[in-house]
Amino acid sequence: MKKMKFLCCLALALVAVPVVTCSCGDDDDDVLVIDPVDTTTGSFAFVNTNDYTQWVYFNLKDESYTSRLYSEKDSLPEDWVFALHRYDCKTNSGAALETPYTSLAALTSAISSGEYTCPPDEAFAEDEEAEIVVDMTDMMNGNVGYDTDQLNPALSQWIVEDISQMPPIYTLSGKVYLIRMADGTLVAVLFTGYTNPYSNDAKGYISFQYLYPITF
Repeated sequence: MKKMKFLCCLALALVAVPVVTCSCGDDDDDVLVIDPVDTTTGSFAFVNTNDYTQWVYFNLKDESYTSRLYSEKDSLPEDWVFALHRYDCKTNSGAALETPYTSLAALTSAISSGEYTCPPDEAFAEDEEAEIVVDMTDMMNGNVGYDTDQLNPALSQWIVEDISQMPPIYTLSGKVYLIRMADGTLVAVLFTGYTNPYSNDAKGYISFQYLYPITF
């Protein structure tokens, strides 16, 4: 497993391109925060999650985000819903599942019509301990540093990685994910991109739409 992770990391480093700032945000100059479509729907675009030493924590309630070193596990921001480390995902003591829907509008329509009802608690996957890559400084000599953290196995399926060839090929699942927060609040998230079109489609720049909260 570690060898496969190393090969992926090596390929990513070899095709890396310089970052070009596309707009300004509160915490990172590489993010564009899009105004909400309405009072309950919002989206982020081109959020820089490229740094393997960082987690980016999203507070969807106030449409903010902040970064922390992977080692800062005891000083996390308040009220975050989920976090991204490159393409890894974890929740704030929550759980997640993949829905059959490919747009937020389709999900809300199905809920309104009664076609889609609230899934039972057991359908949601809780976070699990897993390895993440955190140190690439000696990668060219075959050494990659790892750390253990919580990852959500359902939410992390938002992007599919094909390592049958190098560099890896990434494909969005295109599915809407439900996140059940620790307090029971439900959130819907649809990931829409993982590259920055303003920087030669550099990978590791995440875009997503969301509904906070969502009710059945």
